[in-house]
Amino acid sequence: MLEPAFDRPGAPRAEPVSDPERPIFILGCSWRCGSTLLQRYVNSTKAAFVWGENLALTAAVGRLLDPVRAWGELSREQAETFRVEAHGAWIANLNPCPEQATRRVVRAALAALYGPPTAAMGLDRWGFKEVRHGAEEARLLLAAFPHARIIFVVRRVQDVLASNLSTGWIDQVGGADGVLRQWIGACASMARIDDRRILTLRYEDLCADRAAVTARLADHLEIDPSSFQAGVLYAPIRGALSPPRSTPLAEVERARPAVRALMDTYYGAAGAWGPEGAEAAFSRRDDECRL
Repeated sequence: MLEPAFDRPGAPRAEPVSDPERPIFILGCSWRCGSTLLQRYVNSTKAAFVWGENLALTAAVGRLLDPVRAWGELSREQAETFRVEAHGAWIANLNPCPEQATRRVVRAALAALYGPPTAAMGLDRWGFKEVRHGAEEARLLLAAFPHARIIFVVRRVQDVLASNLSTGWIDQVGGADGVLRQWIGACASMARIDDRRILTLRYEDLCADRAAVTARLADHLEIDPSSFQAGVLYAPIRGALSPPRSTPLAEVERARPAVRALMDTYYGAAGAWGPEGAEAAFSRRDDECRL
């Protein structure tokens, strides 16, 4: 009897060991976290080209099959009926299971968008950076590209807020509350992922311990450490017109428990707020904020 091509959700099909796609994805904890500095640093190796932000394209592509997904249970019921009754079954809503197809759609779309223009530069390794993603998108990217590498950039929340407050577009992302929601959501979800293909990097380490961070990056990305151009780290480009502003304590008061817990997770209780402590860190002017 003819069987419908209705894939059941399950373990993803392995890509060939010789899979040529080894993209690099830089995911930032929020806007103004240092992801662009890291993007420029990786690009300085000329071993890959990491493109800029794409307004959460991965998530958008992942939703392309939502119309099919909406039929889910009904489609599964009709598949079972078809297996028994064949052409005598009612199959008006029968569709393949979209879960594995989603991975393939994301892979095809991103490779088609970034692969050719990167190859035109004489490079075969591409990637992009994004500050609107979290663990869900990271898992989807790794399912689509099993040999990919992800770098998650985290920065102290008080510095992220101070830098965002100096931009002219903070209201477009929901103001300080929007920045906090993104920071908390990304940091909380990424902290729950344990995958060797993901490297968590603190922006502060990138500035303070360049040699050690470069060695970690080179190992993670499998790039010659000598190809990184250290001068990039000594010449950050802010990309914002105003100096960093002070971070009002009131802006984070409602989110204080979640913020404290995550800062402890990524920085440790002693290193999260700096020598002046949490209260002073939130109310001071961030004169040392480089981005």
